[in-house]
Amino acid sequence: MKRTLYPIALCLVAGLLLSACSLLQTPTASVPTAAIVEETVPTTEEEIIPTALPTVSETEVAKSESGDHYPATPEEVVKAFVSLYPDNPEQMRQYLSSNLISKLPKGGPIALLKFNGALSGFSIDSAAVNPDPAGAIIKVRVDVGGAVKNRTFVLVKEKEHWVIDAVRIPKS
Repeated sequence: MKRTLYPIALCLVAGLLLSACSLLQTPTASVPTAAIVEETVPTTEEEIIPTALPTVSETEVAKSESGDHYPATPEEVVKAFVSLYPDNPEQMRQYLSSNLISKLPKGGPIALLKFNGALSGFSIDSAAVNPDPAGAIIKVRVDVGGAVKNRTFVLVKEKEHWVIDAVRIPKS
């Protein structure tokens, strides 16, 4: 139980700090930047979210202008995107930026992840979100094909929705 409360509490504290910092700063027109720190995270099966459990619930999504449900936060977008692997590559496209769609490799959205095998679970290791200017970096650990893979998702806002603009594979 402590393992699940710690990340939630950490995210809440980080969110409060980001909110407080944004109130103290004057708005500037700058490009969002974030430092990516490579870290080694211990891997245990209990830390990985099984994909059999719902990863995005009705309470976690916002209603778009067209009436469709769309995740409200960068973390939820990444959860929804990864949850669709490998069975629904066409549905995965809705979570990609127009920039990334224009540069999709031959294998489509699945090829961005660069792994093969059955997805047995994933967890979000860290999230850095900047509301203004909008940008986010989400680090994810994926258990796929019996191996644990790390991926970093870079998100931006397009038409009021968070979308994935890049998928990075950390150097081993």
